[in-house]
Amino acid sequence: MHLYLDCFSGISGDMFLGALCDLGLDFELFQKELAKLPCNKEFRVSLGRVQRKGIDAAKFEVKVVEKKHHHHSHHGRHFSEICELIETSGLKESVRHRAIHIFQRMGEAEAKIHGVSLEKIHFHEVGAIDSIVDIVGACIALDLMKIERVSISRLCEGKGFVECEHGQFPVPTPATLEILKNIPFEQTDEPHELVTPTGAALLAELVTHFDRVHHFKIEKVGYGAGTRDLDSRPNVLRAMLVSEAEKNWEMIDVLETNLDDISPEIVAGVKERLLVNGALDVFSMPVLMKKGRLGVLLTVLSEPQKSEVLMDLMLTETSAFGVRKTTAIRKILRREWQALNTEWGDIQVKLGYLGDKLVQCAPEYESCKLVADRANKPVKEIYFLARHLWAKISS
Repeated sequence: MHLYLDCFSGISGDMFLGALCDLGLDFELFQKELAKLPCNKEFRVSLGRVQRKGIDAAKFEVKVVEKKHHHHSHHGRHFSEICELIETSGLKESVRHRAIHIFQRMGEAEAKIHGVSLEKIHFHEVGAIDSIVDIVGACIALDLMKIERVSISRLCEGKGFVECEHGQFPVPTPATLEILKNIPFEQTDEPHELVTPTGAALLAELVTHFDRVHHFKIEKVGYGAGTRDLDSRPNVLRAMLVSEAEKNWEMIDVLETNLDDISPEIVAGVKERLLVNGALDVFSMPVLMKKGRLGVLLTVLSEPQKSEVLMDLMLTETSAFGVRKTTAIRKILRREWQALNTEWGDIQVKLGYLGDKLVQCAPEYESCKLVADRANKPVKEIYFLARHLWAKISS
């Protein structure tokens, strides 16, 4: 199952769990799993409904049970204590492993900020019982709902300062900022912390894709409420269970640069280097640039994860001082390969399907060229032979 998060008001552990409850999490079964924690006497969880700027949302809450000997509830725990707490629970191994990994992310962030080892880190706010329940609870909920993929559109954070154990810290707090490395976010004018360290760690651990919602077929929508009312937006996390509407849609990056002071031979060489380094396609065309100069528009199609390498290549191996990047959505055919046997060797044919319908058949040029050389025939003759053979097989 695919979970899509729309974090226009940030994210926290309780918002995440509230949203999953609103999507249909079996709360009774969830509570039974939570009770497997050795510290189960230190807390109670509840689920209610609240309004946030007119939006009805699920409100998940952890209530700490006040007991004399449970001072950890307020003063946090060390990383080793949290690991022991989770490891000695009766939870599934996969749930325990994921929860410990999330705490490790937060611990490593704190350790780097304070310049100490992970073992010496004492979790204050995130080591308190409510944060432990939020994180372990999130892992339990994902397992119960069989959510295998989590993606996010954009992440919004507020501004200002928050009061922490060590004093006032700017938003995003140092720990949150460290955890959010490699996760795109934008800072809004909302004068509050919108992304908590717990929420940031959940995203860093769970999110594998940054997608646009229109790629999906939305099956169910849920809202998890935050604690306070915000000034400019509803303080809710919007979560959706989605399925891919069509598997032949994909996101690509389009990289472009205009060149007016480069040799055509160099452009040809750069194209080859770009393809070797993973470009989906590379092409160029003549353009009329400023001051009437003739130039070349070099365009590269790239998978998003390869764009940085290809842009660096364009900047170092051409005369470009900049490269433009835009995001595009393309629809592609499902592809299959088939070898057609001839007396001179096999010819590879690429087949393109729209759904279950075959709509394209393209003999591969290099394969045709190799057979043509062996047969001492023109490439076009082998190309037409491949089409003829395929027509006979498929009819």
